[in-house]
Amino acid sequence: KRARKELAAQKKKQEHKELASQKKEQEELQVVAAPESESTTATVTATTSTKSSESTKTTKNKLSKPSPPSGWQLQGGVVAKDIKIGAGKPAKPGCTVCITYTGILPDSGKVFDTNTNFKFTIGDGEVVRGMELGVAGMKKGGERIITIPPKMGYGRKGSPPEIPSNATLEFRVQLL
Repeated sequence: KRARKELAAQKKKQEHKELASQKKEQEELQVVAAPESESTTATVTATTSTKSSESTKTTKNKLSKPSPPSGWQLQGGVVAKDIKIGAGKPAKPGCTVCITYTGILPDSGKVFDTNTNFKFTIGDGEVVRGMELGVAGMKKGGERIITIPPKMGYGRKGSPPEIPSNATLEFRVQLL
């Protein structure tokens, strides 16, 4: 019996180590962006470690191009994808947050809005519902791409002249 318990404990310990290793791999993805302009690019460096080797891959991507929806899905079809995990307590409804963001129309790649030091209270309706949902859970210093379907953004009305009717929105957000 004792040997079985020890074996089970060792197996559990190994599983925890593997999970910690996978989490570390995910956290090693970093994005470094140049100052914004029409030709802004981001250098993405991903380091993957395995027991036998370590490899690093660096690519350059235009920030003005839309990213494919990936990450996790939130209420109403909003998709959030963390680029960098911040530190501290996560933002939640009722919290006043300060963000820097760039808004992009994924269909055209057009930047429709940028803002630094933008403050709002999550849940008060000061921004589109998709933005509130996407920012909730972020931690200070975190960076996230939030893809918002029309019904959680500006809907059929849009926000002329910049945002057309039934537009999907993509926000690249940093929580300050």
